[in-house]
Amino acid sequence: MTTTEPTTLKQVYTMNGVAVLPFSFPASQSEDLRVYSYDTINGIQTLLTEVTDYTIAFTDATLPSAGSVTLLSSVLYNDTNFQVTLTRFTGQVNEYDMEFGQRMNPEQLEFEQDRQVQMIQDIAQGLSEAVVFPTSEEVAPGANVLPTVALRKNGILGFDANGDFTTSTTILDDAIADATAASAASAAAALVSEGNASTSESNAATSESNASTSATNAGISETNAAASAAGLPTFEAPADGKIAIGNVAGTEFENSLYTMPRSFSAGDIGKLLSITSATVVSQVDAPAGGGYSGTSDKTASYTVLIGDASTKINLTTGASADATFTLPTASLTDQMRFFFRNENAFATYRLSISDGTDDIWHIGVDDGVLEIYYDADVGDWSEA
Repeated sequence: MTTTEPTTLKQVYTMNGVAVLPFSFPASQSEDLRVYSYDTINGIQTLLTEVTDYTIAFTDATLPSAGSVTLLSSVLYNDTNFQVTLTRFTGQVNEYDMEFGQRMNPEQLEFEQDRQVQMIQDIAQGLSEAVVFPTSEEVAPGANVLPTVALRKNGILGFDANGDFTTSTTILDDAIADATAASAASAAAALVSEGNASTSESNAATSESNASTSATNAGISETNAAASAAGLPTFEAPADGKIAIGNVAGTEFENSLYTMPRSFSAGDIGKLLSITSATVVSQVDAPAGGGYSGTSDKTASYTVLIGDASTKINLTTGASADATFTLPTASLTDQMRFFFRNENAFATYRLSISDGTDDIWHIGVDDGVLEIYYDADVGDWSEA
């Protein structure tokens, strides 16, 4: 059996099948004892009645004395959901009536004094369990008095601006309204959260779909890249280690985009390769310096005209002897340019460039294009 003793004037027992409950505080008579049962499940407290619910036995025949209470209901003391509290409330009466000139009874006098002390103890016990104002506060008269029943009905007990007791039905109404509003707000927030969760789920599904589409597109791109790579021409390096665009007669670069002759003549030295059609690469003369605008082929010596400026004048294969190209001497302008090339297939024939007095340049078939210009500041020709 367990017992709780907040004070010496109160003993609490939790029921466990034991019917006899001792109390250690003294009581002057059975009427001064209070026995309460408490239903811990439903929170109901009941004041029990002597003889009907319990009996009392004092330890000593001389009162006041401690003793025990015996519960009469087995349903009560066998139910562990119940507690039983034993306490004392001494009757505030004086049972010793003395008459004038009567001889005093010391035992009776001490009994009455004991009862008075018990009364004081019981009041102190009650005050210790009561709600009281702090000792440091000065309580105005009537401030500790509750409002009347009419004012307390269906109201909430509270405190006014002065800290005094007050009741208000509007406080209760406001509390109900606040609770209702809070409940509605919580429900609305729950709906918003549910909507957000649904949106998040939808977004996740969209992201998953986009990821799948991206993966599909990546696969298509990979397929297209492979197809493009398969359609590109393949190239193989020629045996001599040289690089060419294509070759008509040979086996190298059979899938090349363009074709060109496999071999070149001495007259092709210094020329560039140029795409002349959708599939053919041809040889063209490389421009020098400022570049030339056209060509003029000669087979013998020639006097250069002012109108030949910016033209490449070639000594071609038709030449049968050495040749001299004589530069103009009149109507010259600064930076006027002429281009010369020896394209004679016979390397023994030499091309000379004369200023009209002396041969100032000699061009062999391997020398490429000679570019010269007239320098008006010095009045002479220079090689670009």
